[in-house]
Amino acid sequence: HHDPQKLIKLLAAALESRILHLNICIKALRNDRISDDAEKFMCDGLTERIPCVPLHDIQESEGNSTLIHNLSTLFRSIISVDWLVNSLATVVKAACQRSNDAGVGLGRSEREWKKEISSKSFENLINQLSL
Repeated sequence: HHDPQKLIKLLAAALESRILHLNICIKALRNDRISDDAEKFMCDGLTERIPCVPLHDIQESEGNSTLIHNLSTLFRSIISVDWLVNSLATVVKAACQRSNDAGVGLGRSEREWKKEISSKSFENLINQLSL
């Protein structure tokens, strides 16, 4: 049996890193240098730079090479964040189920993972995901 608190901490740390990378990918695709945290995930105008053709039909050229690279990096980053969010949700669901199966008494493990998901850092992570 794995310790849910450790798994939650590991996944949360990886998710924070991937969210930071996602922000960098968004900035690269928008080709800007927004430094204001409030505008981190502003995706307005993000697709304006992408031609209205299937991605596999975008012609290779010097200008499009950067666009194709930035777009593929953005897609990989989105998929990584999605996978980590789903993994984190699975761990929390499993921990909840295990706690319910264990009965009324809360052991150290149950208290620790519940304390982790109640922490300010976890709340901040969830807030970043909800932007």
